Amino acid sequence: MSETKTISMLRRSQKGWKCKLTMLKNKITEQTNETRDIHFIDYHLRETDEIWGKFCEIHQQIELMIEDDEFDDEVKEYTEIQNIYENIYLKLSREKSQLNSGQSTEYYSARDERRGCVRVNLPELSLPSFSGTITEWLSFSDTFQCLVGQNTSLTDVQRFQYLRSCLQGNALAEIVNLPTTSQNYKLAWNVLKDRYQNTRLIVKGYIENIVDFQFDSQKPSKSLRQMLTSFRNSIHALKSLEYETNALTEQIIIHLIESKLDFYLKERWLEYTETQEPATLKELVCFLEKYCQIFESRSSPEPTTNTNQYSSRHVPDKLSQEFPKSSYISTRSQRQVTCCVCQGNHSIYFCNQFRNLNDSEKFQTVKQLKLCFNCLKAGHHRNRCNSRTSCNTCYSRHHSLLHSTENIKQEPIQIEALLNADEDCDQSNSNPVVLPTAALLVSNQNGQTTQARALLDSGSELNFISRKLADQLKLQKVRNRCGFSGIGDKRTSANYTVKCTVK
Repeated sequence: MSETKTISMLRRSQKGWKCKLTMLKNKITEQTNETRDIHFIDYHLRETDEIWGKFCEIHQQIELMIEDDEFDDEVKEYTEIQNIYENIYLKLSREKSQLNSGQSTEYYSARDERRGCVRVNLPELSLPSFSGTITEWLSFSDTFQCLVGQNTSLTDVQRFQYLRSCLQGNALAEIVNLPTTSQNYKLAWNVLKDRYQNTRLIVKGYIENIVDFQFDSQKPSKSLRQMLTSFRNSIHALKSLEYETNALTEQIIIHLIESKLDFYLKERWLEYTETQEPATLKELVCFLEKYCQIFESRSSPEPTTNTNQYSSRHVPDKLSQEFPKSSYISTRSQRQVTCCVCQGNHSIYFCNQFRNLNDSEKFQTVKQLKLCFNCLKAGHHRNRCNSRTSCNTCYSRHHSLLHSTENIKQEPIQIEALLNADEDCDQSNSNPVVLPTAALLVSNQNGQTTQARALLDSGSELNFISRKLADQLKLQKVRNRCGFSGIGDKRTSANYTVKCTVK
């Protein structure tokens, strides 16, 4: 038999199934809903599936045999019949659901009347959607299987129709070319499982949610809440996959989240975890949640310039009383914080009375109270302070509240320094002397600048620089061996002279 004759016979058979489907559509349209019961609907659903299945088989055979210029006409014919089939199927499926719902309501009503209960009609559950985001697959899969896949009152064609309606984007593209038949439902579901049920990629996706999130200091309220929500969801999802956190992973996660915070929140976090013990994940979550509440309770808008703006103006001092440290949930023992200036229930850096002092008065107050100039806490001095924070204006070793607002400009000074070859001086026989230090910028002849700390000795007639700093700046060394005394009360010598600029 020639190929042309075979195609002609297939088209004739296809036309016959199309006529049957059209007649079935007219029959259902002409009848009223009252004349159809559950048995009528089940019978015609099976009949519709059978007709559609036969039509699809013939269509696939024709597609393999026709020429390219006939393909568009064949697709048009297929789409027309598919629309008829879907209209019939959806109409009958809705009526079946309504009948089942009515019977269920009657059953529960009779049972509840006997029990004297009042039954509330709950809204219908909506089906989940899935667009191809791999971290959403497990939730979609479980929900769809519970509502549709394991529903014994549905046929595979119905399940396939519901599956198509739930998919979007890349996920829908995976099965878009599969005809809607009962045989293809399981095939379509397996295609999706093979593509998205990949534990390795799912775990990687949740970890990326934690690692890749960027905190926006211009919108701290919204950004901090989004970061906390994403972090919580990812951790809970990983735990559900039996990836539990231990002490090491907790510290790694804490470090990742700390690195995303801006300077203000980092400073508040370090003040909150004032002990030398490592913080816990629970404490970090509690801290972030409290600051989310602080930002969300503000009446002022989000800051639009820098982080100092919302650290000084947009977080009012009264919030330290609304959310005192002692109210935080913590695994460590909690204690009452008392201000050493006004005796209020807050730390000194939240004290309005202290903040309203001028720079000189603040300095004298801290000195009289014998507080650390760096962290404003009692019990130690600045040179023994374990706090990793410093002034966020000049980065010197003092608290930001003690930074002087006087605008003092210093001209660069070019100095000639001796490079000490014997930096390790014996001080065992010397009396201890406390000398002031200063943070400064040191530049070489090419303009390369680095930050350094200088020891100020008003009685010194020479300037000294360490070999490490001279090598770092690549300063040009001039051979000039000379001896001197005064460091460690012993004579020593320098081998070179260098020139640098100090600001």
